[in-house]
Amino acid sequence: MLLVLARCSGPAEVQQPAVSVEVAPEPEGPAYAVFYFDEAGLQAHQARSDITRMLLPNSAFLNHRSVSPDGRQLAVAYAGGDSSHLALLDLHEGALRAVHAAPGEVVYTTAWAPEGGALAFGYYEDQGSDQRGPGGIMVVEGEGMSPRSVGCSVSQTVESWLPNGDLVVGDDARLYVVAADDCKTLTTIDARTMFQVTFSPDGQWMAYILRERVYNRPARRYDREFSLYLADARGQDAQKVLGHKYDVQHITWSPDGTQLAFDVQSQDDPALRHVSIYDVTTGETAFLVNPDDDGRTSETHPVWSPDGAGIAFDRVIPEGGVYQKVVRLFVEQHLRVIATAEAKEALGDTWGWAGDQGLLLSRPGGSVALLGLDGASSYTLPAHAALLYVAVR
Repeated sequence: MLLVLARCSGPAEVQQPAVSVEVAPEPEGPAYAVFYFDEAGLQAHQARSDITRMLLPNSAFLNHRSVSPDGRQLAVAYAGGDSSHLALLDLHEGALRAVHAAPGEVVYTTAWAPEGGALAFGYYEDQGSDQRGPGGIMVVEGEGMSPRSVGCSVSQTVESWLPNGDLVVGDDARLYVVAADDCKTLTTIDARTMFQVTFSPDGQWMAYILRERVYNRPARRYDREFSLYLADARGQDAQKVLGHKYDVQHITWSPDGTQLAFDVQSQDDPALRHVSIYDVTTGETAFLVNPDDDGRTSETHPVWSPDGAGIAFDRVIPEGGVYQKVVRLFVEQHLRVIATAEAKEALGDTWGWAGDQGLLLSRPGGSVALLGLDGASSYTLPAHAALLYVAVR
């Protein structure tokens, strides 16, 4: 008998069943984080994922906010219960840090330190009819530190935090440059005839409209004239930029504090206005859009982009009654028309920019529309919402 030995094979490989893994689709919405107050309280909405998170229930906006120079924090005033509050909102984490609270209705003003790590704020009780109640000036510095009083006995508003650490504070009639540690007065500025006072973001300059009394010889009387002036942040070395005949309005600083934008009355047609830019370094003023190149149009309400690379403004074409939102980017020769309507109310007001990528327009009915620079609608905030900030993610 022949015995044949055969090599045994190993066990057969077990076939695993195929597993289908469902991959969640990437969010398709615009990459914005929107912070706003509505009837329920303070909300944070991620537009890309369409997720809304309540940050502070039963609170209402008190009409003051200011973003830190580094764009990480927002100082925001709000009402809660029968009190007024000031808090710092972390724009990355959505966390709130309480800073100050006082009973009743309080008016807050704020100024960030140039490096953005500290905040000065003024407050006073609003007693109506332009009457101010108790208040003061305080500074909150490091994270976790309690606010400290600067020690001011008269001033209740803060205007600017200067590069050397001094503060500009004020009362009803005057501005004061004071030491931040003890409120020692270093300079006094008579502000009784100043209007639209605005300090440059770098704390180097102040611009304002000055009311002057000028003798009208033919009429044998004194007339009031309003002119644009520029001075250093201590109110010194003031110089006239433009006189009364230009009727300067809507003054706004460039983010780096080197240029002023505003609109002026046309010297050829009083019914028209044009946006102009004043360079504080050269002392030169130029039109944003040359009136000779743009036909018979009127441009007003300039708003700088956060990087200073462009300006948004309102344009009206009287012939035909056309209203437009327009953007001028300095690297481009042409203008970008973002929106057009046959009624000013339909366009709304320019609330500001969403980063450097779009405009925020306050629309009738209380909604806010975010328009990309191509004019496409990217996002619409619910009606009756008070917008605080839009962060680009």
